[in-house]
Amino acid sequence: MRLLALYFAGLTLSLAYCCGAHGQGCVVSLQSFYDVYTTVSIVQTTIYTSVTVDGYASMPPSAGCSLQGVTHQGAAYNLLSTTGGWVYGPTQCPSCYINVSNNQNIKGSPGVAYPFHWQGQVKCSKAGVFFARSATTNITDVWAVISQRTSGTVSSDDAAIGAYDSAEGTTNLGLMSGSNPTGCVIGNETIGTIAPPNYTSYVTLHRFVVADMGYRNSTQTGGVTNFDDTSDPALRDDDPQSGNSGGKVYDLDAPGIGPPNVDGNTYRYRGNFYEFAALSDGTVISSQFTFYVRVSCKKTASGYQIVNDVPNDNQIGTGTTPLTWNLQ
Repeated sequence: MRLLALYFAGLTLSLAYCCGAHGQGCVVSLQSFYDVYTTVSIVQTTIYTSVTVDGYASMPPSAGCSLQGVTHQGAAYNLLSTTGGWVYGPTQCPSCYINVSNNQNIKGSPGVAYPFHWQGQVKCSKAGVFFARSATTNITDVWAVISQRTSGTVSSDDAAIGAYDSAEGTTNLGLMSGSNPTGCVIGNETIGTIAPPNYTSYVTLHRFVVADMGYRNSTQTGGVTNFDDTSDPALRDDDPQSGNSGGKVYDLDAPGIGPPNVDGNTYRYRGNFYEFAALSDGTVISSQFTFYVRVSCKKTASGYQIVNDVPNDNQIGTGTTPLTWNLQ
């Protein structure tokens, strides 16, 4: 993920005597196709930065010139706070492809700004440095710790409480059944607690289905893997300061199953999920929080009923669940 910048140079230079000239007026026309890529990512308390110099040069010499003995060398400078420095690539022929990377990381503290200075350059053995790009920026360390509530009611400072109430007909969390919600579901509120707590930029909780499975009695009816199940914005609170929450973002969901007919069959859902927090630019700032959901449900003439014919069914918890109908 190229988060900070991409720099491209398409330069045509005339380098006199760069290439061991044989005779007065020897000139080499150099066309440069070098880029410098920088990335920044934050995972929990660790800041990662990388700098890569990448590309090649075209160097057709004029008559009487020779490139014999001439070399190019790429170098990447990555200084994160006081960690890092230069990484030099091998010396190569003037038109050879160059790729040099420099990766650094440090443990950060919330709210502290860490300077990130980067530079990329290519040096000719005869003409010196002919390509260079550099910049300095500050990186503020921010991370999130993920937790989940599966009982009680939706937090009062969760701005998505109204949308959840409208969708589920209640602000209650946990196992429930009825016409609204339609079926048997387990309401849950995932929380991202941000450090520093006064952080004001938006943070989104992303949810993925690792794998899930549906059954009618013991017969498989379908399932998905690696599915982006992130809630609609109405069911999220991405503002860590909304409702005076002091550094919390929320995601509300109620997975489960809704039997289609009064047919005497038991319908089952088993699902494994993970959730993580990310900044608006995609930078991941938490570890993955894994959890499972398992529900069995039947539709009767009087409404939806939770079925408890399988031990340890109708639960939500951290970790994973077997995806078999009988949880074995």
